Amino acid sequence: MKRTAFLSSVSFAICLVLLLFVLFGIRWFLPEAGRTFDPEDTNDFSALVDICESLSPAIRALEDLRANGRQIPGRLSEVSTISPKLLEEYPELAVTSREGSYKLYFKLGWDPFLVYEATEQWWVYDPGDGGARTRILPVSTEMLRSDPTPSEAP
Repeated sequence: MKRTAFLSSVSFAICLVLLLFVLFGIRWFLPEAGRTFDPEDTNDFSALVDICESLSPAIRALEDLRANGRQIPGRLSEVSTISPKLLEEYPELAVTSREGSYKLYFKLGWDPFLVYEATEQWWVYDPGDGGARTRILPVSTEMLRSDPTPSEAP
């Protein structure tokens, strides 16, 4: 009887420790899970710009759809011109569309995200905590060009 009570207590303690680990400890194993960015910090701002620039092929594909009068699907995986490699590299990338326009979201951690609003043509950082949003990068027509031309050598 004592052994059964002891095993029950040990089992309960193990379950409690596992539950606490899941609730509080999992963020240590998720890349960038608890990461916040400070757009005022030069290194963080540069990192956000790099992410925005690397997502320009997705914007280019969505703009091509709009230019051809096609509807933007609810899932980026349904856009045949977006590389599956890009979607694998950025699994937190999502799109919403409404009335001929769209927003492209990239989740950076628990709360913060980048959003590209097609009507504004800007990438914006949102801390996700109700704090002020910060414009990060305008998207120019050169970035959206389907067939980028190499710059000429001097």
